[in-house]
Amino acid sequence: MYKGSKHKTRIAVIVTVLLTLAALAGPALASASKLEPDWIVDGVSPVQPALVGDGGAIAIVGGMLARISKDGTVSWKWDPGKEPVTSIAGDGAGGAWVSQAKRISRISPAGKLSWTYVWEQTVRSMEPLPDGRLAVASERGAVLINNAGEFLWLYDPATGCDT
Repeated sequence: MYKGSKHKTRIAVIVTVLLTLAALAGPALASASKLEPDWIVDGVSPVQPALVGDGGAIAIVGGMLARISKDGTVSWKWDPGKEPVTSIAGDGAGGAWVSQAKRISRISPAGKLSWTYVWEQTVRSMEPLPDGRLAVASERGAVLINNAGEFLWLYDPATGCDT
């Protein structure tokens, strides 16, 4: 035997024992700390919901945009019409921006339509900014909208920024 191989064998045995103990303890620990949801809402669409600052969420439920409070109750619902909602961006105060193909709608914290902005391109993503403006991206550029739903600027990679 090589000098020090005795120590390597001991280390290997210790590691094997620790891994075995961890494997045996894993299921016991997992069952002791079962994660259970506080509430479940049926009919939620695959469109990613937006989180609200108070622990709630805004999601598509049964074809309607719904504000779900942190205890699972629905505070309000808004009917987006026939065109499917493609994305939701929360404002942190209980309201949201909703995209439907080329249309962006601003929904107030009370669940009412504030304004609608129609763009010539299909909306791919929306990012709310801290000052209330909304950055919106498409496959071919971006647009910035103020908190009143008015156009501020357009970026088109082919032509540059148009203010």
